[in-house]
Amino acid sequence: MAEQDSGGVTVGRYWEGSIADLCMSILETARIEAWIVEQESSAMVHGGTTRYDLLVRPQDLAAAKAAIANAQVDTEHLPEELATPPCPSCGSENTGGFLKDGDREFLGLSDPIREWMLVCGDCDHEWPDDQDA
Repeated sequence: MAEQDSGGVTVGRYWEGSIADLCMSILETARIEAWIVEQESSAMVHGGTTRYDLLVRPQDLAAAKAAIANAQVDTEHLPEELATPPCPSCGSENTGGFLKDGDREFLGLSDPIREWMLVCGDCDHEWPDDQDA
């Protein structure tokens, strides 16, 4: 993933601002200039949530990817229920959630529903939070 935007290239795409901020601080510690661009998503696509794209200068892309990949984040003491599951399609841990509106048929009537979906920031695969695929 290396899309051009505002003079930079995308090193990461996140559905939670705190994760984007964490990755940006990893890059700042490595003395790599980075910035976050907020992308508002359509309510039709991702429940009206914000996507956070982390950008770096093109010449820093390889070093930025390595810094993020090699970062040590201590999650040992977090409760398991706080962990967002990895993407069942590509295995990425860059996942987040959103509410999706839909309808279901019940006794011949349309019943509006909202369900919590997970989405991968790397491959855009979506799946219900209560399933693995």
